[in-house]
Amino acid sequence: MSVGIIDPRANPTQLNTVEFLWDPAKRTSVFIQVHCISTEFTMRKHGGEKGVPFRVQIDTFKENENGEYTEHLHSASCQIKVFKVFLDLLLSLVYFPLIFQF
Repeated sequence: MSVGIIDPRANPTQLNTVEFLWDPAKRTSVFIQVHCISTEFTMRKHGGEKGVPFRVQIDTFKENENGEYTEHLHSASCQIKVFKVFLDLLLSLVYFPLIFQF
């Protein structure tokens, strides 16, 4: 469902982090699926019907002459809210388009 991303990788030492390459000159979309457990919704004794906010952040880095991505170009973020739907179905889908111009 994602479009325009290359070589997605997850680092096991960095939880909730994914790295991938993309061309800012082309249209790119990233599909994100958020899984939560029921304890995320227990703000009080009877649960969190108001939803739980999460923050999605995308950092863009430029490749240097050594092939390392150390030059920070841009950061973008948005807040998403996940709601508890029907007893144990805890799933929210987010469409986060990457449309930046440099």
